Amino acid sequence: MPPRPDHSRRRRTHVHVHAARAMTTALLLAIGVFLATAPPGESASASIVVSATIVSATSLDSSGCATGVAGRTSFGSLQPGSSTVSSIDCDVAFGSTNNAAQLQVSQGDGAGAAMWMPTTGSLDATFDGPSGTGNGKVIIPVTAFDGAGYAAAVQPDGNTVVAGVCGTASPYPNLFCVIRLLPNGTLDTTFDGPSGVANGMFTFAQGTQGSDWLHRVTVQPDGKILLLGECLSGSAPSIHYMCVARLNADGSFDTAFDGPSGTGNGRIGINGPNDMWSYDLALQPDGKILLAGKCSNGGNNDFCVTRINGADGTLDTTFDGPSGTGNGLVSFPIGSSHDDGSTVLLQPDGKIMLGGACYVASYAEPCFARLNADGTYDTAFDGPSGTGNGKFIMTGTSYDDVIYDGLLLPDGTLEFGGRCYQTTADICLVRLLGTTGAPDPSFDGPSGVGNGLVVYTDASSDDRVWNVGLQPDGRVITVGTCGSPSYVCITRVNVDGTRDLKFTGPAGSSSGIAAYPIGTGASSGYGVAFASDGRVVVAGGCQNGSSIYAVCIERLDTGASVSNYSNLGGGSDTDWASSSTTTNTFGACLRGVAGAASATWPTTGSCTSVDGANWNVIPAIPVTIASTAAPVPDPPTAIASLRFGLRTSTSQPAGSYVAPLVFTVIAP
Repeated sequence: MPPRPDHSRRRRTHVHVHAARAMTTALLLAIGVFLATAPPGESASASIVVSATIVSATSLDSSGCATGVAGRTSFGSLQPGSSTVSSIDCDVAFGSTNNAAQLQVSQGDGAGAAMWMPTTGSLDATFDGPSGTGNGKVIIPVTAFDGAGYAAAVQPDGNTVVAGVCGTASPYPNLFCVIRLLPNGTLDTTFDGPSGVANGMFTFAQGTQGSDWLHRVTVQPDGKILLLGECLSGSAPSIHYMCVARLNADGSFDTAFDGPSGTGNGRIGINGPNDMWSYDLALQPDGKILLAGKCSNGGNNDFCVTRINGADGTLDTTFDGPSGTGNGLVSFPIGSSHDDGSTVLLQPDGKIMLGGACYVASYAEPCFARLNADGTYDTAFDGPSGTGNGKFIMTGTSYDDVIYDGLLLPDGTLEFGGRCYQTTADICLVRLLGTTGAPDPSFDGPSGVGNGLVVYTDASSDDRVWNVGLQPDGRVITVGTCGSPSYVCITRVNVDGTRDLKFTGPAGSSSGIAAYPIGTGASSGYGVAFASDGRVVVAGGCQNGSSIYAVCIERLDTGASVSNYSNLGGGSDTDWASSSTTTNTFGACLRGVAGAASATWPTTGSCTSVDGANWNVIPAIPVTIASTAAPVPDPPTAIASLRFGLRTSTSQPAGSYVAPLVFTVIAP
């Protein structure tokens, strides 16, 4: 199986402002320019229109809506057959400095399931695939040669995009391949690809040599699909280069995505004088795209990151880096030998976090860098020594320690996964403080002495984490490969670095590392994504009846759920304190508004138990709960105060339940 490897000031003569959709207003300035170049008695004139778009400056602060762990409001423990209302107001401040604004709320899972229990690791039997008998596992041989799914993404409609590498006959060994599955695991026949007849899965050559390795897939907010990988040039000398493709929702190429050459037609390449490899990408809120990996300097490898414009894929020349001359492509060393970047994260403040492996005395160590939005070093990111000035190498275990992937946690810390080698290869995780990059001393793991670096030594002899994902409850899911012959292994990590022993998997593991063999031979897990209802999707490769590897996908089921609130009998008889033994329900109440806010939901001074009309469903589609009629300052002074209610039935299964909510501010 393929291994994963200019604003001039002019006199304004006329202004017309009109509201545009969503968060922008359009500003048109018409300027008359008179040219006295014709003979007397004749005249000539010309006019131009200068246009600008002014973004509606919305702001949102939900920090007043959390207790305990950042980003979480907790009911605490609740007995079956009882009810409770949150005791602290969830205060959400919102507004726009140049417009009216609306505050909306929706279920973050996208499916309207009010509360649900994260998976214990069991397979989802409804995910059956083309055969109808998958029972949580789908195997798709795309070609007659080796293939593997290296990445997955779940669309808002519940369809899953799996991307990877599929083999072909020599001399073109590897092509990009893309598959889209419906929620039941069958092929989405409307996903036709560039040919128009693909019926759910297709391959294409991204480069000219046919040696294309796809590492990441991301679905943009507009529904377009980004694919990132590395390609090999066909001209001598052949070198590796970063390559990106963008597909429309039907799988056809986005021909506006032309890249630096202007001729990409949906497939672009970014190269330099030496080899370049790209392994990860991140989308900025402004639509620009970050591509990260490693670049050869002619001798060793350096960390490198490229930023391209989202509209057309051209290089963002404002991204200059430490040298000030990057013009969209930034590379830099961290140590004195090979520095291999592998993952990129975008923080809410716009800073760019990079992770990977740097070689010291022939052995790899975890290493990291953080850049400002222009690509210069963030000198506050100092690491363990306090002297990193934007980049540092972290001392790991005895031998090779490699970082493959990372994510940003709700409390601002940064968690990375990979492989640490002592006497064997073991799963290892690193957690850094988001402020300085110092190791998080509370992340201790099973040993209790991890101090930011946790190694799991008891799975098998050859274990690693390829991808990490975040559950709505703030816990981390890792996906990787364990053992020899290899099998898919998944862990769920508690906030202190210990493994969740309730995550048992289909075979009932008691160690917190669950095995997921798929097919009849060796298998590996490479990518993880979360479905809209909290189910975990894993992409990988597996042997099935032969030595040839196929694209393999597994989906894990969620646990029990709590229903959305409903005014069961109408009027005011839905009382959170009533002694129902069969009802489980979750809802929200708007206790009041303050500042410049006006309520859209009904309000009551006490959301305690008496009036069902004051309790509301939180739907999957955003609903407006409060608004402002005029601009408000930043920080915003318009506040909506909510409380939440929960009732459980006597038969409610034990476990931890979550209700992931999303607050959105829009300026009409």
